Amino acid sequence: MSKSKRQIKKLNTKTRRNPLRSRDIECLEDKRLLAVDAFEPNNFVSQASNLGSANQTIGSLSIDPVADVDWYRWTAPQAGTLRVDALFTHSQGDLDLLLYRSSNTVIPVDASVTLTDNERVSIDVAQNEEVYFRVKEFTGFLNTNYSLNIQLILPDVAESPTRNDTLGTAYNLGSVASTTISNLNIDKFTDKDYFRWTSPVTGELNVDATFLHSNGNLDMSVLDNNGTTIASSSSLTNNEEITINVTQGQQYFIKVEDANNQEHPNYSLSLSTTAPPAISDIPLVLGYVSGTTFVDFTVSDSDTPLSQLTLSATSSDNFLLPSANFVFSGTGANRTLEMTSPGGFGFVDVTITVTDPQGNQDSEEFPVAVFLTNGLPTISSISDIEIPESTSSTNIGFTVSDGETPSSELIVTATSSNTALIPNENITLGGLAGNRTIRVTPVPNGIGTSTISVTVKDENGGMSSEIFVVTVVPVNDAPIIAPIDDQIITEDVPKTIPVIVDDEDSPLNSLTLTASSNNQALIPNGNIVLNGSGANRTVTLLSAPNQSGGPVEITLTVSDGTLSTNRVFNVDILPANDPPTISSIANQNTFEDMTIPPISFTIGDIDTPLSSLTLSATSTNISLIPP
Repeated sequence: MSKSKRQIKKLNTKTRRNPLRSRDIECLEDKRLLAVDAFEPNNFVSQASNLGSANQTIGSLSIDPVADVDWYRWTAPQAGTLRVDALFTHSQGDLDLLLYRSSNTVIPVDASVTLTDNERVSIDVAQNEEVYFRVKEFTGFLNTNYSLNIQLILPDVAESPTRNDTLGTAYNLGSVASTTISNLNIDKFTDKDYFRWTSPVTGELNVDATFLHSNGNLDMSVLDNNGTTIASSSSLTNNEEITINVTQGQQYFIKVEDANNQEHPNYSLSLSTTAPPAISDIPLVLGYVSGTTFVDFTVSDSDTPLSQLTLSATSSDNFLLPSANFVFSGTGANRTLEMTSPGGFGFVDVTITVTDPQGNQDSEEFPVAVFLTNGLPTISSISDIEIPESTSSTNIGFTVSDGETPSSELIVTATSSNTALIPNENITLGGLAGNRTIRVTPVPNGIGTSTISVTVKDENGGMSSEIFVVTVVPVNDAPIIAPIDDQIITEDVPKTIPVIVDDEDSPLNSLTLTASSNNQALIPNGNIVLNGSGANRTVTLLSAPNQSGGPVEITLTVSDGTLSTNRVFNVDILPANDPPTISSIANQNTFEDMTIPPISFTIGDIDTPLSSLTLSATSTNISLIPP
């Protein structure tokens, strides 16, 4: 709103005189004596003290008796709303504060002439615009000390890049469960701040606008997606708060405005949500006179640990089913209500309520029919069984039934008395309706006995059980050989390989280990040597003389005398360069000065053509037989 259209604020709040009569102003200025603060003399507009362009608070200012007037000049560093406060105690005197544009220092654009402590004026300014403000004492005879507070109120983060002055340009807060935005400003006269938010939960929304009432009075509203006000807060104290119920996925608007359509600096907006807990549906429950009934249900809460939820329950008829007899059990999501009926029969409604720490609640009401008796469910007998170790039983059939509860609704559970032999998780239940099955699986290599208890429970808590004994008998397990990697050896060079053997039933020293080769030309069985005892054995492999190639399959066999196990691995033989050979030559005798006839000998090499061999000879006595 432009200043040309904006009326000067508060001029009608002091009825004692019109503060803008220039004749009175000149008269008061003529009476001014020399002032004592640091900015004097500044009693004329031409002497206005230059305060620069910063936000600031200036203290120790004074209006001296006999109509002193203080002029100040300030330049806006950027566009915004300038607010100037003259802070003083009215008991010392009555100060007036007037604000001018540089284009007209005669007629103020805003003036504050109240009869209370402090005066405030404000004006919208353009970047680099120069404005003047004047402070004067009305009576002209009192010495009033005061301070000046100068603040330029700028657009905040929610007004960039688009101002959030309308519903259509509302600042988007997203779909967060909670958030706080600080340093918000209503930076223009008649400005309103709009915020758009989409609820991530169905629950309760709490919105807080936090501000100092000395900066003005804020009003806050929450609107629906059509812009219709749902709730508002307009108290006359610091801060505004609104709490409403919201629906997940729905969009809401928050509007913040100054109650007097003025600028308002530095407020914070916070919102937080809490989702109510939920309780599962509970169908009709059957109970019995002088009996205990168990009701299973689940609870949930999207923003509260389930351990912090509290449960309560009430009965519509405390004679049939007293609330005092209700006991809750369970943890996390799975809970149980235990109800005991002392006497009487009929129908009663029970209501379970779950409450979170914020007081949000959900309730579930369900009917309970209390009958005279409850027939227990039945389960057929199950014969004892014997199974070999390391095997599972077959699916053992049995039947269940109940006079009141459909067989398909009966709950069957089973436990083992010896979980080291048959863990509970190794008991598998199956079947449908009245025909059920059970299968047990002992741990590997386990032997012994375990009693299995099978329990059937109806929907009213009645239970029956059947037990049978499982005996796990030992069997002769075959010995084993640990895996052996494929090997690489060099011809004519033996290699020893470690071998690990084991047997669940036989002493390890009694195990026999044998070996064979599938290529006798490369590795004959006679070149396989076995050693060691107990679990730690070795096999030493040697190729046939001067033989290489492969792979050769070596089979190791371990036996306990009854059962045996094979372990196969491959061996590759790398060739080696064998030295050439030369036949033996007998010692030779000759006479002096006689030539020894040619001496015959043979040479050989299994790796190299004989024509490639080179011969050389040396003499140990070159003085007798030179080379």
